[in-house]
Amino acid sequence: MRWRRLVGPLLLAGCSVGPDYRRPDIPLPSDYPEPPGSSAAPAPASLPASWWTLYNDALLNDLVASGQKSNADVRLAFARVQEAEGALREARASLFPEVTGTASYARTGVSTLSQPPVPPGITTVRPSYQAILSTSYELDFWGRVSRGNEAARAGLLASRLSRDVVDITLAGGIAQTYFALRSLDTQIAVLDNSIRVRLESLDIAKARLEAGLAPELDVYQAQGALSDALVQRRDAARSRSLVEHQLAQFTGRLDLRLPADKLAGDVFSLPLVPLPPPGMPSTLLDRRPDIRQAEETLVAANAQIGIARAALFPTVSLTASAGV
Repeated sequence: MRWRRLVGPLLLAGCSVGPDYRRPDIPLPSDYPEPPGSSAAPAPASLPASWWTLYNDALLNDLVASGQKSNADVRLAFARVQEAEGALREARASLFPEVTGTASYARTGVSTLSQPPVPPGITTVRPSYQAILSTSYELDFWGRVSRGNEAARAGLLASRLSRDVVDITLAGGIAQTYFALRSLDTQIAVLDNSIRVRLESLDIAKARLEAGLAPELDVYQAQGALSDALVQRRDAARSRSLVEHQLAQFTGRLDLRLPADKLAGDVFSLPLVPLPPPGMPSTLLDRRPDIRQAEETLVAANAQIGIARAALFPTVSLTASAGV
């Protein structure tokens, strides 16, 4: 009797065709080439996911939050996650029987002018009711349904990791652009001081020329130095405008304007973000969402092989229907 109890589950479960996923064996170095303890600043045990908050800059935090809320790439990544969740629910639903029901009502009438006429006592209006309930269940004998569930689950994980990649890339782009903007403001401030000094030098050179204490060449040299500083100042202002527009595109706020007086503080006064903690390179690789996304994509492609091979075999389904 024991073997009879095992035959049923084995027939229902069947065998999954296709290869099972195995992580590729990639040899990795056991240690970094740099000697241990070479980092200047001690690193915490782990960096927080919102690493940009380590700078303690409220404006930077607001820009990153705005980008994560309004950026088109982030919204597209969230939509792909929702699409993958729907595909997984659809794949899981195939593990259960499919039940369909239909109901209909019809009303027919017979003409009283027909020949031969309708006998007395028989109604000329005849209603008709019909209700049918049917169910079907596919025995996953070759593992097609289970492989489809595996592929959908891996696709969902890949979509979530892709969303994490977009979040990290967007936050890094916003932070880099923001610090470039602050750096350009510092350069413009230095150039303004240089222009003021060179204007004073030009006035001194002109006064010395009028007094006969300096040649005319000194005036030309002072004018050239002033013109050079003005050109540098114009180029820096143009670069700042481009970087500001790039930051507005990152954050999804096309009307974003950050005047120099709003970016208070010196860029060199910001705290340095600590370096990642020491460890094996493979440990850091496992934490990268883009590498994990590529692996989940490989898992989904491997499961698709099983689905394609299962299509070569016949499908076995159990059906039943009842109606009145």
